[in-house]
Amino acid sequence: MKKTISIICILAVLNYIGCSSKEVMTKNTFVRSYALSNGDNNKDIFVNTVNDGQYFFASGHYIFETDSLSGNGKKILPTKEEGFVGKIAFADILTVEQETSDTGNTILLVLGIVSAGAAIYAGIAFAATNSTMNSCTESANKH
Repeated sequence: MKKTISIICILAVLNYIGCSSKEVMTKNTFVRSYALSNGDNNKDIFVNTVNDGQYFFASGHYIFETDSLSGNGKKILPTKEEGFVGKIAFADILTVEQETSDTGNTILLVLGIVSAGAAIYAGIAFAATNSTMNSCTESANKH
């Protein structure tokens, strides 16, 4: 029972971690994708500005206006984070980072690990069975 729970926990962690990465986009690319998705702001974003500032906005807490990004987030400083409520002008935005995940690759990763584990288990079970059969055969040949 403990092995089953352990396997389920490992698979859940692998699925949670998955194949994800941060996609770095220029502000123009991000604004176009935001407009094409009809203002869908369901992903967390990191905004990097030209004056080396970095801001974090959780999903649903930012909107694009005519000439700026406004929202309720955090300003990330070298030693701490502080709350931020306000606007960042498009002219000041350098890049936008957005977390993306690849469900297909995550499924393949989990299936690959499960298959490798099953193959190792089958190999060990086969070797143990074969070893037991050989010792029985040797024991029968001695008598």
